[in-house]
Amino acid sequence: MINVFLPITSYSMLLSELIIEQQGLAKADNILLNPHGLEYNDNLWGKVYIANMKRINSTNLLKKTVINANYLKDSSVFYQRIKKIINNQNYNFFYVDLYHVLSNHIFSKGFFRRAYVIEDGILNYYNDDRTVLKHVWLKHMYYSIYGLSYKALKDNTHLTGVFLNSVTSQYVTKPEYSVFPEKSKLVSLKSISSNKQCKENVLLVLGQEPIAMGMLSMKKYRELVCEMVEILMQSVKSQTAIKVYYKPHPRAEKSSNLLLIKMLNLKFSDSSQIILVEDKKPIELLINNLLPKHVISFNSTALITIRDMFQDRIRLHSYQPIDIKIHTNDVVNNLFKLYNIKIHETI
Repeated sequence: MINVFLPITSYSMLLSELIIEQQGLAKADNILLNPHGLEYNDNLWGKVYIANMKRINSTNLLKKTVINANYLKDSSVFYQRIKKIINNQNYNFFYVDLYHVLSNHIFSKGFFRRAYVIEDGILNYYNDDRTVLKHVWLKHMYYSIYGLSYKALKDNTHLTGVFLNSVTSQYVTKPEYSVFPEKSKLVSLKSISSNKQCKENVLLVLGQEPIAMGMLSMKKYRELVCEMVEILMQSVKSQTAIKVYYKPHPRAEKSSNLLLIKMLNLKFSDSSQIILVEDKKPIELLINNLLPKHVISFNSTALITIRDMFQDRIRLHSYQPIDIKIHTNDVVNNLFKLYNIKIHETI
């Protein structure tokens, strides 16, 4: 049986390859659709279709319209390369969510034998009005201009499609806490050797996409990141020079990242060095080299996977400022408390 994977982030690529290893899927049977040019392990894939489609966003309406049009054109071109596989083979389809244009188009075609969801963060752990896509038929009509279908979410269901009968199951790191746990299967991240000790003078900040946080302005977002650094600095006991690593969201613009780092270094120049992590690999792979003692994020479920990897050798923080509406819920916050992740509402 052919297995077609469509990871859309470095994290979902990591989990895709872990699924292959842990489920014992033969290399020759695995086809990787890689439209976003993610790094991959060549030893696990029988065939790879790759492009370099950028996943960026903007709060500017005109810029956003142009970005979206170019993205749809690129999606249509990529689909032409893979349509023989999608249209003619009875395959297993592994995808992240049905918000993604290519995933939705392939799902809409419905030629797969079984469909499986791959975890890509917090989306797999909550279900409310924010996880249901609006105006699906308008999007479908617009995307059809580019030869793309967008019908898979017409039933106003969860963005992953996990509640649909045509989805067999989802692979997640915490099955018992996910939406629809009855359909959830475990994919295990590799733990870090207990011989590796975290460095007291190394701190890590995990960034978020401002648009996903209630359409924050970049100015406000930079202020929040400054507050996150302050929270970490208050927790440090090290007497040596402090290093603070900032890992931006994959869709963050490079110019914005550089401006933020410059501002942070000016603000904290007397007490620490702020370093931009430019490597696009998921933090679950990079953290083995950084070995920070403290990690802070807004609501990233990476905090939970990091806890599993390091156990109690690391201190974890979630910053959820009272005045900002962050996509989280009681399930995720209960998980944070269960995993001893400290929630901060103020600095």
